[in-house]
Amino acid sequence: MSRTACFLGLSWTLVLILAAACNSSSSGGEGQGSPDAAGGDASSGSSGGSSGSGSSSGASGSSSGSSSGAGSGGGVTTLAMSPDPQFLAVDAKNVYWTDLGSSGGGSTQTGSVFSVPIDGGTVVTLATGLPGPGGIAVDATDVYWVDFGVISPPGDVMKVPIGGGSPVMLATSSNGGTPTHIAIDANNVYWTDGNAVWQVPKSGGTPVMVADAQGELTSGVAVDSSYVYWTNEVGGGDAGPENSGSVMKAPIGGGTAAAIATGQNIPLAVQVDATSVYWVNQGDVTMADGMVMKAPLAGGSPVTLATGQDIIFDLAIDSTTVYWNDWGNQTVNPPKVTGAIASVPLGGGTPTTIAAQAQTYDVVVDGTSLYASINHVSSGSIVKITPK
Repeated sequence: MSRTACFLGLSWTLVLILAAACNSSSSGGEGQGSPDAAGGDASSGSSGGSSGSGSSSGASGSSSGSSSGAGSGGGVTTLAMSPDPQFLAVDAKNVYWTDLGSSGGGSTQTGSVFSVPIDGGTVVTLATGLPGPGGIAVDATDVYWVDFGVISPPGDVMKVPIGGGSPVMLATSSNGGTPTHIAIDANNVYWTDGNAVWQVPKSGGTPVMVADAQGELTSGVAVDSSYVYWTNEVGGGDAGPENSGSVMKAPIGGGTAAAIATGQNIPLAVQVDATSVYWVNQGDVTMADGMVMKAPLAGGSPVTLATGQDIIFDLAIDSTTVYWNDWGNQTVNPPKVTGAIASVPLGGGTPTTIAAQAQTYDVVVDGTSLYASINHVSSGSIVKITPK
């Protein structure tokens, strides 16, 4: 199957997510996509998917010490092997991730949601038999994720107890959208589906449209106490005119949407803190013009924190630093996989390479460490870097 056949008509974010599935059936390099550590619609549901416990048949624990990879960060430890890992979340005890499965999320629906202790140990299967799990988030009691449902539509928004149990369907896409990214606060789950930004109570209920995309392609999503923030990734290639993407916000519960930044080149993942919005511009995959950006919450002139990235998909932030993954150049065959995990101070400065690591799909951080999903198709892994 050609990449064109796989990706025709999809948003850039979903193209990146599905690239692994295409690459498993065609020659050439592997491709990829984002908050968090870096995303459906309409009616709520009651149950869906399946659950498991104990050691997973799809992923395996492997906390085997330091691995190779030059950089100024700490040691790299493999926490788990995983066939096709995607997005990550972390809490005080575990790392959680979605995986497309050995068939890249194809018609056999082998996608799963896993967890592993942050210090290594037994991998737990929280849900399996999924057609395309994507963005993931966690709170004190539950793990939430979206299933983009491209192979087996419609896409869903799901949750499952942290310790395992029966997954619950919170919402199902009914407008033709494809859920990809997700964010949560104390009360609600928020997601993008390419066509709009949505929210639904964590306990389930009727989804509310926060904002209509108005013909643009919604991608990353983040939330604070008052607003939902998202990226419209229109821009570059088949997705639309160059530099036509934007970073937006709207009040929680719906209201007038406002632009924080326009003229962006395929903005994907987004994060917020008390003063600023941070995002990545994937850029043109042939030009090494990926960028890490920030702007004030109220809008204003965007600030460039890093540029010259080959293909950049995701970012994470803590109180002092922005972290991101540069996948590496995938435009030649075999691919020039020169990617890295890197960081820069929130206020700007000289970017630092934490680890020379190609094909990093997602990154998240906690107080001491950085966690990354490495997306080598059929032989991916979840790694921990300490100190970050």
